[in-house]
Amino acid sequence: MVIELLKFSIPIAECDLFVARNEAVWAKGLREHPGFVKHEVWRDLKNPTDVYIAIDWETYADWKSFPLEKIKQLDAQMGGNWPAVGCLELDIILHDDEVAVRYPNMIIEFLKFAIPDGEGEAFVQRNEAIWTAELRRQPCFIRHEIWRNRVDPQEFYIVIYLKSYESLMQFPAEKIPLLDAQMSPQWLPKGAFLADVLV
Repeated sequence: MVIELLKFSIPIAECDLFVARNEAVWAKGLREHPGFVKHEVWRDLKNPTDVYIAIDWETYADWKSFPLEKIKQLDAQMGGNWPAVGCLELDIILHDDEVAVRYPNMIIEFLKFAIPDGEGEAFVQRNEAIWTAELRRQPCFIRHEIWRNRVDPQEFYIVIYLKSYESLMQFPAEKIPLLDAQMSPQWLPKGAFLADVLV
């Protein structure tokens, strides 16, 4: 599977309208196309004008076969002035097989990493043995995925699904430096944000 990750800058007052229109227009159009799996809409908790849409596709070819005319048609139906301000093409390299239960206050933690060439597999294995093993013991944890940028394969992303912000805050803070110390210094996050899962 591959991920199309779109970023939008949506005025706070227009966010609900954008999400509703996206569900009625784009999500409906995507569901009609072969290879579409699912999509989610996230809003950054610290920067609520940053809205992300993560679209899962069976294959890269499925995604790229979406007709240009259909894109123009759906964009016109959206109305509003909401162009994407960024798009990442990502391969899913690790995917929890469990079906995630939807929690009403579910959030994601989105972590970005710059992993040196040739260290990707070791990074994933170490992360699974250290961080993911600990997260699975915590009541806040639901599931996670690891993505790699198709264009810049040194960029890795870990997307962690959590039951709520409040449950995340119960994670023992004293464990964070101990877990980070077990990772290679060049394998620590280079950026992160927390987001509400809106759809």
